[in-house]
Amino acid sequence: MACERLMVCTVEYDFLRWCGRAYAEVVAEARVAEGQGAVELLETEGEGHVFYISKPKSDKAKAMLDRIVSSVNGP
Repeated sequence: MACERLMVCTVEYDFLRWCGRAYAEVVAEARVAEGQGAVELLETEGEGHVFYISKPKSDKAKAMLDRIVSSVNGP
């Protein structure tokens, strides 16, 4: 993968959670093999699919979005 950083976000009560975890694992293995950086897996507990849209002012939504912004902005 050509990007410097990669973050995969999942939540505890999402029917797609296993897909996100599997994707992060496969891509992480490929990045290691290519000598690239790690993959960050961000999992939010106690929430469901797209919770940050239905509850945008919740502490967990703010924390997740802040972490995404930090990752995009870089070190």
